[in-house]
Amino acid sequence: MRICACAPDPVSISPITSENTLAVFICRYLFRRSLARLEIRVQKVIPALKRTLVGLDETARVRYMRQDNIPGDNVGRTALFAEQARNSVGHFLSPGEIDGTAKLVSYRSLHLYSQLAVVTTAKAEILAAFEKTTPDYYIAAALIGALIAILATSLITTRFWQKRITEALAQSEARYRATFDQAAIGISYTSLDGSHIELNAKVSQMLGYTREELRGIAISHVFHPEDLPKVMEERRRLVLGEAQSVLQELRYVRRDLSVGWVNRSVSLVRDPVGRLDYFVAVVQDITVHKQLQNALRLCEERLRGIVGSALQGSVTLDSRRRIVTFNPAAEEIFGYRADEVMNLPADFLVPPRLTANYLAHMKVLLSGNYGSDTYPRKARVTVLRKDGSERKLETSFSRHSSEIGAFITLLLVDITPQLMAERRLRQLSAAIQQSPVAIIITDLGGNIEYVNPHFTEQSGYSFEEVRGRNPRLMKSGETSASEYKRLWQLISSGHEWAGELRNRKKNGELLWEFVRIMPILSDEGAAINYMAVKEDITQRKASELRERIEQEQILHNARLIDMGEMAAALAHELNQPLMAIVNYAGVVERLLTTDAPDRQRLQQILTYIKEDASRGGRILWWMRDFVRKRESQREPADINGVVRSVVRLTQIAARASDVSIEMAFAEEISELPIDRVQIEQVLFNLIGNGIEAMGSVAGERRLEIATESSEATNELRVSVRDRGCGLPDRIAMDVFSPFFTTKPGGMGLGLSICRGIVEAHGGRIWAVPNDHGGTTFYFSLPLARQLT
Repeated sequence: MRICACAPDPVSISPITSENTLAVFICRYLFRRSLARLEIRVQKVIPALKRTLVGLDETARVRYMRQDNIPGDNVGRTALFAEQARNSVGHFLSPGEIDGTAKLVSYRSLHLYSQLAVVTTAKAEILAAFEKTTPDYYIAAALIGALIAILATSLITTRFWQKRITEALAQSEARYRATFDQAAIGISYTSLDGSHIELNAKVSQMLGYTREELRGIAISHVFHPEDLPKVMEERRRLVLGEAQSVLQELRYVRRDLSVGWVNRSVSLVRDPVGRLDYFVAVVQDITVHKQLQNALRLCEERLRGIVGSALQGSVTLDSRRRIVTFNPAAEEIFGYRADEVMNLPADFLVPPRLTANYLAHMKVLLSGNYGSDTYPRKARVTVLRKDGSERKLETSFSRHSSEIGAFITLLLVDITPQLMAERRLRQLSAAIQQSPVAIIITDLGGNIEYVNPHFTEQSGYSFEEVRGRNPRLMKSGETSASEYKRLWQLISSGHEWAGELRNRKKNGELLWEFVRIMPILSDEGAAINYMAVKEDITQRKASELRERIEQEQILHNARLIDMGEMAAALAHELNQPLMAIVNYAGVVERLLTTDAPDRQRLQQILTYIKEDASRGGRILWWMRDFVRKRESQREPADINGVVRSVVRLTQIAARASDVSIEMAFAEEISELPIDRVQIEQVLFNLIGNGIEAMGSVAGERRLEIATESSEATNELRVSVRDRGCGLPDRIAMDVFSPFFTTKPGGMGLGLSICRGIVEAHGGRIWAVPNDHGGTTFYFSLPLARQLT
């Protein structure tokens, strides 16, 4: 411990009138040199102060003091420090002693940890006080006396204070050592080469080594290898003066090879002449803190993972209703990204008409003054999306508090689709309940699970009577087993079946039903039920039967009329084979009168007679089939052959009207499933109308009949083109209407009947005026593959 030399008291120096004497120069030189050394010491001491710096005013009271390391309140610190200063320095200056003077007293321990500096007046004031002018003739005597006085005073004072300071130093060293060893944080000194010089018990305890083991051990052996670059970097910065101290968190390795964490503050200490001396490190073990921090971080990451992957929306609001968490599910619900809404009040997520109610509820929830009966944990709310649409949410909340205030966490489920589905379900249920058709829902095994009220009205069975039973109990026996098998195969493969079935009521009556059976599919597309929609068509079937009978009667009458019109042609057709038979019979008769009839000739003639008889029979059979009443029967037939047979029977009427008939047939046309008689009736009507239309027309009278097939439309087309008076465009379609006629005295049923026949075959019929006069009538029939 050293005491800085004090400047002589200017008051004790006799007046000197000249400043140019050698004594004044020497005194001033010595004084300034003393102050320079003092300033150097002050500059070294002040930056190294770790605990206390105090300034005394002219009354010897504390003027400035660092209070961060002195315990107690301000008054207590002042009194305590003044006492410590008095005891440590050994001399407490009185106002008289420091008047016009300056004293700087300091001391420091061996390791620079307990230091004290008392400062009263700056260096400039010392110089000013010393340089007060005195009479010249006193200079020599004053100089000699002053030097002797100074030397004597310094010697006595030095001896006196050396003892006092040595005792104070011993006490300070003891206090420092006790503090150093018993400190709650680790303190260590390391040399410039990285080996430990001194360390306290806390460092030894943290590392698991004894002090003796640690002394001389390099710090590279105690720090984690991955953190050694950080240690080297901190030492480099301190040595180069880039930082006064470095604070960072580092890992260290204990003796048992376990790893811990410390918060380490390091500074560099220099010797009095400014050379690098050693490093001082203050370390605090934060291993438990790090473990808790890691556990908290892990917990937060797990929580973020759970919240982030949750199907429910999660929104947390602080005490000012600001959004502090907003998970991906909430982003999907509201249409906002999290970064768009964070730290914003959540009021904009509520429709304006509900804002006042929302604010009132949030005030109560954040205060915590509510009961479960008043505010249930689950509720349904309406929110506003970014696009302006509203959504219905089911929400549950939880309230939690911390030092910074209360928080409300809301878990949100968008139930808008569910509500819409429920609404549709209610609508569908009402529609099913009130439906005018019978509806049956079965399981995949066909057992009935539901029937609507109209089913009971239609079948006579109540729901209780058919629950769990199979719909086959209503079978009439008129539908084949193969048809039912095809039905089940179709709906089992996920397709819909539609058709007409004749079933039996509870009372035994038969009824016709148009039935549609379809699978009910789950969201994954798998069938979970079957539903049958059954419409009672008994009355419609009866009406269709009556209409069909009436239609057949009309067709029959029309054929009779056509037969009457074709009587001459049929008589001619029948007369030809009959006359041939008569002629052949005469030849046979003459041959038989000869003595040796030619048997081969007779055999040939008999063959001719047989063929003509068959031809006549076919004509009679055709006439019978054409005019008799019968149900429609469709069989494969060659449409070209049908056209030829009709043309042959209409040739007589054509020749009578001087009309030539030309035919052009498409080749390789497959047979079509048609009712031959009905198609012949259509052709008779169209050909007869064409011949009649050209009866009074001058010029060439030619009727052209053609067949053609179209792959594009998948149909066979038959055309009948005449060169008659033609049809105006405005009546081209009206001619097929019942009772519409352009003939005087006509009934207007012929073309209407043709239209009914063609449409019953799945085709269509139409008329087109020709460019150069006349009309072309077309009718089409679907090709065989479309019918199948």
